[in-house]
Amino acid sequence: MRTPWQHTPFASQHLPAQVRGLLESASRGFTKGRAAREALEKACQLYDFLPLPADSLASVDLKQELGVAHAVLLVAERVNRVNDHNRHPQERVDFFAYFDNGHVVRFHPGRTPAASAKPHDMPAGSSLYRWSDAARFGVGSALHRHPPTIALLGDAHQLAPPAEGAAQATLPPRTVMATPDHLREVNPYDAQAHGWRTLQRYLDNFAGSDFVDLTAGDLYPWWLPLANTGANRDLVQDGVLHVGVQDGHLVVENTRELVWVNKRKDKLPHRVLHT
Repeated sequence: MRTPWQHTPFASQHLPAQVRGLLESASRGFTKGRAAREALEKACQLYDFLPLPADSLASVDLKQELGVAHAVLLVAERVNRVNDHNRHPQERVDFFAYFDNGHVVRFHPGRTPAASAKPHDMPAGSSLYRWSDAARFGVGSALHRHPPTIALLGDAHQLAPPAEGAAQATLPPRTVMATPDHLREVNPYDAQAHGWRTLQRYLDNFAGSDFVDLTAGDLYPWWLPLANTGANRDLVQDGVLHVGVQDGHLVVENTRELVWVNKRKDKLPHRVLHT
């Protein structure tokens, strides 16, 4: 059984250490926000100190304002691997509300209610992060580090063979790394931040290259662009087995076919992979 959020190392050790660092710095005299949007802007100004509890950033009860009075934690955090298009190259900053039932709800308040992002609910057991990472450093930091299946399986599994004497188990061949259900969990902002143009800029680094395997997710969070609707989602079919890049082209093996995609998102004739 998982430890309640309020008893994790994130809550009992990491957050207090972050607050101490803020209080000991030259930024300790800042004025707290008087509403959720002001508090979020303060969090962005204190980017290097994040994550920080909401009550260290606001002079009002943000739990009440955001409608999460029963949350056990409300924290301003960076969203791993998702850049803020208004503050590039900084990562997106959001509030994360943690609940006793394991749910975590993510907020990005705007200057008006209409400008606020729709709250994003991540249930207990979400495929978006590995729980052991979140228990130490928060969900924001843990997001998008691993493909959905690896995130769900936890620390006991990996893609590569384990080192001698290691307790980790390798996955069976042709394991589905992401399904359509997994991709529907992705926050729309995160998927859009990794839209086709962003993905293509990354793939361009491999122009002229032999095949490079991206499946493990350490080089690029390929499931985020595939979570976008339209042609990208069509590449998933019933599930994604492997993802790679060769000569600047995206290569996706799903449960039905091996697909090569060019810069215009056109499917290319079948090719043999050169590994």
